[in-house]
Amino acid sequence: MIGWFPNLYPDELLSSACARYADTFRYPARMSAISDLFGDRCSRVAYDVPGQLNRLVSQLPSNSGITLEELLYRHTLFPFYVSTRSPEKARHIIAALGDSPATVLYRAVGMITYRQHCPQYLRFCDECVKEDVSLYGEPYWHRLHQIPGVLLCTKHECHLMESKVGAQGASLVSAKTRTTTMNTGRTSRSANGHLLGFANDARRIVEEGVLIQLSGLRFQYRTKLESTEFIWNDRLSTDKLGQAITGFYTSNLLHQLSFSAYSNDMRKLVNRVLGGPNYHPLEHLVMMRFLHMPLA
Repeated sequence: MIGWFPNLYPDELLSSACARYADTFRYPARMSAISDLFGDRCSRVAYDVPGQLNRLVSQLPSNSGITLEELLYRHTLFPFYVSTRSPEKARHIIAALGDSPATVLYRAVGMITYRQHCPQYLRFCDECVKEDVSLYGEPYWHRLHQIPGVLLCTKHECHLMESKVGAQGASLVSAKTRTTTMNTGRTSRSANGHLLGFANDARRIVEEGVLIQLSGLRFQYRTKLESTEFIWNDRLSTDKLGQAITGFYTSNLLHQLSFSAYSNDMRKLVNRVLGGPNYHPLEHLVMMRFLHMPLA
């Protein structure tokens, strides 16, 4: 058991707190800190949802009162990734994550297939950095800023900035020197309603535990589409629907959301969302907004 672990800040990623722990004790090598926190079998700490969390929980000071579920639902992207799965399935994934690497979660929710939607670099908001330094004396990585499809800070309605920390390889890199040194002092605000809408929907999923029930959602898709020109003689025109989605969002916005893989043929996205084995919340949020279907 370790004698001390930093208090987690509001909306802080667990991996961010672990990086602050390593900074405080000045580990000469990050692998030593990872070994102390997660055990010798752990080689890296995923920025979004670390695995092998039972070891970490057992290592925390006895008076911390932190549970595995609390870490997952309040300080990782777990609630976003499982938002399209049933509560029972989520419980099974939690049990598996306790002693297994994060790939258990990625396979269970299809994230390995959909990694293109994940950010390449950890992101931050200039205004949040200033507030965090003022309130806590240091910046930290916010989980809301790392959600796939979230390009704006919902609190300040400004564009997120990319750090130089690679998200896919991030392993206990603190935000202290990776955000303040890049702070330009200029805040770029966005008037794009779609971006703000996606960001707020993602925030509700993570903070309020809103679920996307796929069985009922796909029935609603069908009902909505039956009242449009996209269904003729009981057949869906995926060509027309795909073109309409591109026109609704613009190619540039879809590129920003990492939908470039569908740029030449949006029918692939349509088929996956409407009937395929697609569990990625962002792709459903794109379809829901197009069909003017609010998040529950």
